[in-house]
Amino acid sequence: MANKTNSPSPQHAGTNKRVLLIVLIVLLALVLVCCILIVAGILLLRPAGVERVLGSGQPVIPGVEPNPTILADNSLAGILDPGASPLFGSADLLRGFTPDPHTVSMVAGGALDTSMMELACGFTTQAPAYSFRLFGGASETFLRLYFLPSGATSDSGINIGLIVHTPDQEWLCAYEATSGPGTAPFIDMDMALSGTYTVWVGLDQSGDSEPGTLYITQFADNTP
Repeated sequence: MANKTNSPSPQHAGTNKRVLLIVLIVLLALVLVCCILIVAGILLLRPAGVERVLGSGQPVIPGVEPNPTILADNSLAGILDPGASPLFGSADLLRGFTPDPHTVSMVAGGALDTSMMELACGFTTQAPAYSFRLFGGASETFLRLYFLPSGATSDSGINIGLIVHTPDQEWLCAYEATSGPGTAPFIDMDMALSGTYTVWVGLDQSGDSEPGTLYITQFADNTP
């Protein structure tokens, strides 16, 4: 007598298909949830040092007074060269550094006109005047930079531009008409990121020079 092979009934086959469909839907839902969580994590972990105001055309840096003009034009790289050797040296600054302020003697000015690059901060050099690496401790803390002229024209008043390139590739510019002690271009950052900062100091006229001192401090009560 021949053996009889039992084949699955149509009802049983339909049940299997429904189970496979449900499993597929669950897997697709899990993949979608994972993608949403990854995107949310990237948004939450992005650097918080720069906030942009929609429609303003300029970024707003928390803690910077209205005085500075702040730009984020990455096309400046290669014109002002953050990677060039600084003319007046460089330093590694561990958060909580002493002495505070950290000071650097330098000479402002140059032949490169920043107004042609939509950065109206005077004439300076392609290479930065100074650079420093900020690291250690909390990832974001207060930082202030300012430049005080010390030459013969400092008491009569000159226009000075302070330019800073930050670790998150932002360009900051403070332009100030100095008129004796207590007036100087300065830039404040409430949440300064760890990384390398490069600094330029510009003057009104091409070829002019002005000796002075760059100040880097962690205290808001340290003022020009």
